[in-house]
Amino acid sequence: MNGYVIAALILAIFFCIGCIRIGGGASLGDEGLTAWVRLGPKKIVLYPMKPKPEKPPKKKPKPQKPPKPRKEKPPKPKTSLGSKLREGKLLADIFVPIALEAAKGFFYKLQIDVLELYIHVGAYDPADGAVLYGRANALAAAVWLPLNQAFRIREGRVRVDWDPLAEKLVCAGQLALSLRIGEILWIGLRFGLKALAGFLRYRRLKRKAV
Repeated sequence: MNGYVIAALILAIFFCIGCIRIGGGASLGDEGLTAWVRLGPKKIVLYPMKPKPEKPPKKKPKPQKPPKPRKEKPPKPKTSLGSKLREGKLLADIFVPIALEAAKGFFYKLQIDVLELYIHVGAYDPADGAVLYGRANALAAAVWLPLNQAFRIREGRVRVDWDPLAEKLVCAGQLALSLRIGEILWIGLRFGLKALAGFLRYRRLKRKAV
């Protein structure tokens, strides 16, 4: 009974770890660009970077001994351009479909936690402001629809404002992406095995060609 309880606890721990989301994001606002990564509830800011403390001056390096002369290796036999091209085509035929399928599975599992886009239009001339306002709305719609079709957006909003007293167009926004650890491990295991099978196939075909 104790063994079943321990196994159940281990599975529960792995399940909880697999549900933790990791990801990153960026925001653009009045304070400039900010980028961060996230592991569960912990958020680590990558940009702007904190100033590093000044290190004490390094001691003068000790005089090094002259390096020993290396033995020259015999030159490797050159392979022809045709054989290189055939080998490159074989690698592409095997690994490119695997890489594309892995990228498709990765983006399918990727979730957009927050997507915010604010466009503030301003112009002294009301006619120019109206034209800019229409173009900004068209741009927001052109970006928003494909993003909603391609990704799972948990919380998203887009807004275009027009201020006749403003002097220029200002854009601000926030983007946060995440993926569960369990999904990352599953994608890595699944396509890692496919890549290993592709590598074994590549070696087998290369031996036959020789």
